Amino acid sequence: MRAVLIGAVESTKVTLEVMIEFGVKPLVVTLPLAYSYRHSDFVDLREICKKNNLEILETININSKDTVKYIRNYDPEYIFVIGWSQIIKKELLEIPERGAIGYHPAPLPKNRGRGVIPWTILQEAKETGATLFWLDEGVDSGDILLQEIFLLEPDETATSLYKKHMNVLRNLMKKALSLLREGNPPRIPQDYTKATYCAKRVPEDGLIDWNLSAKKIWTLIRAVTDPYPGAFTFYRNKKLIVWGADYIEDAPFYG
Repeated sequence: MRAVLIGAVESTKVTLEVMIEFGVKPLVVTLPLAYSYRHSDFVDLREICKKNNLEILETININSKDTVKYIRNYDPEYIFVIGWSQIIKKELLEIPERGAIGYHPAPLPKNRGRGVIPWTILQEAKETGATLFWLDEGVDSGDILLQEIFLLEPDETATSLYKKHMNVLRNLMKKALSLLREGNPPRIPQDYTKATYCAKRVPEDGLIDWNLSAKKIWTLIRAVTDPYPGAFTFYRNKKLIVWGADYIEDAPFYG
């Protein structure tokens, strides 16, 4: 299987490890180290590529003419986009002979968009899911290849949920590569009437509003902890990041 893997985070590394396990040696397209700040969960893939004799291409714009030309010359059957923040445009999507595949840490069509793991906790969801899907020109709107639903703990944190997603992704990729080799992988249309969307989150969204209930503050702290920038407040004009907290109960008084 001739494949291209595009990404620069932990999920990219998990995908790459599975591909190597299955004997697939992709062209790896990733960010230069100087641009690692784009992802709070950035992972340097150069060492694993060197160890496994994999070709690597660094780019800051996946849709640039030079990047698209390089990938086209590689002549891939599949392109995997796992852990990349830019929308893949039509010119690049049309290159792979058999299609482009993405990963989203939600049960599509629910929670399309950005910042999905923090939003899942902020929504106080009881369950979530992970989806491998066929990329189209929309945002997380392509046909579903594989999906797995799983439960959240009442005190789930971004850290624990992130780890769950990595384990689920590993299993989904193993199933997906087997299906792709068999030559008849699923393409299940999404139900657009059930689509919901998550807005982009920025570090400033972690500012704690002490007027909120204790439970809401606790939920925010859990939602934006590692590998994200963290919830924060100010004490004596200094920024204080709160990485974890215990919820006892809401205070019976105000003021």
